[in-house]
Amino acid sequence: MSIAVSYYKIGNVLYAQGKLEGALQYHHKAKSIIQTLAPDSLQFAQLYHFFGETYMRQGKFEACSLYLNSGRRIGRAQHHDSPILLSLTAYSGWVLHLRGKSKEAKEKINSARDRLHHQ
Repeated sequence: MSIAVSYYKIGNVLYAQGKLEGALQYHHKAKSIIQTLAPDSLQFAQLYHFFGETYMRQGKFEACSLYLNSGRRIGRAQHHDSPILLSLTAYSGWVLHLRGKSKEAKEKINSARDRLHHQ
């Protein structure tokens, strides 16, 4: 698992540097390991969060939505009110807004906000 964490961290550094394709490559390497060893883990949900953020920055909203929603499913199954799940929900709302689906966006963002306030 430590190799997956290393790939994940390298991907995060590349993301912070704006090297989005490189970030995706390392995050995919981490994904292939974590998916085998810990597919229901919070780390896996967090990795999907980074995929979603990266694809959003690239303007690839379909891929972004896919990863954010998958991350939310993983998070809901094991970690009901974790900060990463709330963030995935809020980002999903933002992507809906960017795609012109304001009503659905507002519902998602409000849902994340409400859960955060009830923690």
